[in-house]
Amino acid sequence: MQMLRLLNVYNLSSLFITFTEKFLTIFHLNELLKNNCEQLVVKDFNLHHSHWERWRCFTRHMMINILLNIITNTRLRLLLKSGTITCKIHNQFTTINLVFSSEKIQSMTRKCKVRINLHQRSDHLSIVTELNLQTISVQSSTCRLWKKMNTEALSAYLQIHLSSDHFLNSKAEINDRVTEIIRILQEIIEKFTFWAKSLNWARNFWNQSCFEVVMKSRWLWIIWKTQNILKTWNEYLKHNDHKNKIIRQTKCVHFRSQMHKLSDALKSIWCFAKWVRIKSQLSKKLSQFLLLKRDDTDHMITTFEEKIEMLQGKFFPSLS
Repeated sequence: MQMLRLLNVYNLSSLFITFTEKFLTIFHLNELLKNNCEQLVVKDFNLHHSHWERWRCFTRHMMINILLNIITNTRLRLLLKSGTITCKIHNQFTTINLVFSSEKIQSMTRKCKVRINLHQRSDHLSIVTELNLQTISVQSSTCRLWKKMNTEALSAYLQIHLSSDHFLNSKAEINDRVTEIIRILQEIIEKFTFWAKSLNWARNFWNQSCFEVVMKSRWLWIIWKTQNILKTWNEYLKHNDHKNKIIRQTKCVHFRSQMHKLSDALKSIWCFAKWVRIKSQLSKKLSQFLLLKRDDTDHMITTFEEKIEMLQGKFFPSLS
């Protein structure tokens, strides 16, 4: 696994600064860049050079030499296409918003260009950089039921194990006490907070493809809410239809696989067919208490009130 460092740089405009002002970002950029990891340097440099502005470069500040030396020493590559207009000020078109990266990141770059539809009434145009990265998939772990914690038992456990009357007089005693408190907290978490368990009958058909289309649909919805244009709305509607189609197909495949399992066992398929023919359309009946009979008589007790009276006299005679 390799780390990718993203540096967001803002350098003051060269029209209002002098070369002796050492607090500027450009003087500290070389210290921030490291050679032991992949890097992506973006944002507003406020410096002009023909390397990224081509023929529009009419002014050149002395600090540009420092930036060129840093780029050369750290082996950074310009991702944005040379001559791309990134800023419009007073009818002047310039390229002062830049994107640099290391060599490996340059080979992973899918695109780096200006996105006009992301314009937010600013002089600086938005630049979109997409990288083809391979991330490590982490399996989602179950969570604990913190709201169902047995707080009374937990308080009693803490009063027994955390009660301490003596003072702590040294650093070693403080460290031992902190270690003991951490150990006790881990014990009570294991004892009084249980893990959440997913139900066996809750969305058994759900798989990774369903999850991906749902997440993309939510992402397109956020984009439409942000931009509020017809193009993004149509993209959301189109993908939403595709999402519903994927979920329906997944449900169908899951249902057919379950039917295939039933058909393997001859007894199971006939029990299922009988249930479909006779009981599937009926509502679920309420649970009924069995009929009772007294020991001294042969009379069967059928009413609810008589059952309560008999059970109360049998198990709670003091309340009779």
